[in-house]
Amino acid sequence: MCPVPEYTNPKGPFNVVSLFPQNLSQPDLGPKCYIAFGSPDEAPCEGKNGFEDRGDSVTKMHYDMADAVNLLVHVQSDAMVKAQEEGERDFSYLPCQHDEVGAVWDLFHRNDAAKLELWIKEKAAEGRWYHGPTKVVLTATQNETDAAVRDESVLDHPIHDQLVYLRKDDLALLKQETGIVPWRIYQREGDAVFVPSRCPHQVRNLRPCVKIAVDFVSVENAQFAVDLADDYRGLKQGHTHKEDVLQARAVAMHAWAAAAEALAAGGAGAR
Repeated sequence: MCPVPEYTNPKGPFNVVSLFPQNLSQPDLGPKCYIAFGSPDEAPCEGKNGFEDRGDSVTKMHYDMADAVNLLVHVQSDAMVKAQEEGERDFSYLPCQHDEVGAVWDLFHRNDAAKLELWIKEKAAEGRWYHGPTKVVLTATQNETDAAVRDESVLDHPIHDQLVYLRKDDLALLKQETGIVPWRIYQREGDAVFVPSRCPHQVRNLRPCVKIAVDFVSVENAQFAVDLADDYRGLKQGHTHKEDVLQARAVAMHAWAAAAEALAAGGAGAR
């Protein structure tokens, strides 16, 4: 069971989605399972090939469509890696939990989001970002010969596209030029990380991990979920994240209707 079920449970009293009519197609809140590759090193250097060969150990900068809780249920420990290298397959002697960090989160305040988006676009114009061996650009190269030599990923939205991961030197430059500093969270096995709606964040897995994520809509952050839905509508046709699977405006409308009905009935059942 997820922590703080009053919020994270679909029927929790502080989860606005609990007021959504059951006879309608339900918002997609998960749960979702992530089986992640891990590496103690930062992402490969800009433009180097071989990115796909080693796997991608990061979740790039993005927004969650609503509030979210991410539970780390398994981390492959150093002892387990050593046992595998020695041909051992029985891991029953290992402790169920250990103190090794599985993932590192960088979580930004939503008040810094607009400035962060602008900074990422500015650096894309300078040619700073690479998506593996593919350069991230603001507009496609017009010269067909040049485009054939250098593959490009055109940036439609600096965060919704999920093409950018800020490494150590990027975070240092971000702080120097904008004053923005994220919260750094070290997640161990059994830890739950709560991410408020409309807070940009990125994750790097230090070790192979298994995570479970659940979305919810808190009363406090419902407006930000609606704002994100409006962002999605503004993305170009065919964009991976254009679909509003949360049905944010419908969720808000049914919550308002339920509250109005409760108040009209004299407050009985109001939450």
